Amino acid sequence: MIPVWRSTYDAMQPGEPIDPLPDYVPPFESPDTNPELAKRYPLNIVSPKPHAFLNSQYGNASDKQRVQGEQRIFLHPDDAAECGIVAGDLVQVFNDRGSFQGSAQLDDAVMPGLAMATVGHWASSSPGKSSVNSITSDLHCTLGNAGVYSDNLVEVTKLG
Repeated sequence: MIPVWRSTYDAMQPGEPIDPLPDYVPPFESPDTNPELAKRYPLNIVSPKPHAFLNSQYGNASDKQRVQGEQRIFLHPDDAAECGIVAGDLVQVFNDRGSFQGSAQLDDAVMPGLAMATVGHWASSSPGKSSVNSITSDLHCTLGNAGVYSDNLVEVTKLG
């Protein structure tokens, strides 16, 4: 029998054994699983943790802000070109849930069809007074009831 960790969160993960090699679970929002939504919002977005903040803790500390820098949105150069975006442009990332702004950074290490913006920037100190959290779904995955922070479709447009 596979050992199972039990806690007060049993309602979120009831404690059945978990397959050590789980089945593939497709994303909630992707061109494959939701093609109609993908017509309006063609990019997936991932939002990893930043290097200088601890999630959003210290996001208001000026010394940490200097290290982390401004909110940046990383795009593949081909995706940026399709939208008329060049490096350094102020862009808006949005979907039906909300929007946030940042400086466009082009990097061919980012997969085509993907945008990346770190979490942690406080809305009050960000352009447009919003953060990456504003575009995030409130859905939860089935394993541990974790948030689906990297399972969101968005569009990115140049501002100004």
